[in-house]
Amino acid sequence: MATENGEGKAVSRKYLYVAIVPVLLVFGSLVAIATAPPGLNWNTATVAPTVIAGSSSTTTTISFTATGKLPDAVVQLSPTFAGLVSVSPSDLGTVRQGQTITLTITSSAPASSTPSVVQGSIQIQKKTSPTEMYGAPLQISLNITWPALSSQGVTVAYPPAWTPDQQSLSLGGPISLRNFAQFDHGGVRPNGGAEMDVNRSPMPQISLTAFGRLHRRNQHTDGGWSECNSRVLS
Repeated sequence: MATENGEGKAVSRKYLYVAIVPVLLVFGSLVAIATAPPGLNWNTATVAPTVIAGSSSTTTTISFTATGKLPDAVVQLSPTFAGLVSVSPSDLGTVRQGQTITLTITSSAPASSTPSVVQGSIQIQKKTSPTEMYGAPLQISLNITWPALSSQGVTVAYPPAWTPDQQSLSLGGPISLRNFAQFDHGGVRPNGGAEMDVNRSPMPQISLTAFGRLHRRNQHTDGGWSECNSRVLS
């Protein structure tokens, strides 16, 4: 009889454990759901604005939808975007669940910038607790380029400090650039001034074999090399 009672108690404890485990699992899941931070969904996976150094700023519009209540929400940009990117609005207050917020990203680059790609992100976080993030960050790749000109099938990107000769371009001439405003008296470049012409010329219509024959035939005559060179370039 004592043995039967012992076995009965063991079976009871076994069923008790089996009953408790699912309850604990369900309770743990409810606690995890209750404590999970609210999130959001961005309307795009990444943003890649392009800006010309020394030129006017560009704007890009993005948005997100809150999947839960976001109290005291603010927008935070990566430190790599300091002086290059700003966002508006930046202080969002409390965002309701299901509410969609539109943000405007303004990008610019000083004239001293060189062509590059600046990587970073935009993040929504809690104002009173900066370590509490809402959802995943949105990646941003800022493309900084130089101004560019095209003429005669040639495209040249140049530093913003250089000035193109618009008159030469209007006449179908070469791309002419200079890093000074005007010439000194007598048409002399100022100290430190520089000019650059970019042109396109067709290659001489002559093979290397023909060039060699011309060179051998004229190398022993007066001005032979000049004659050979003039034939190749004509």
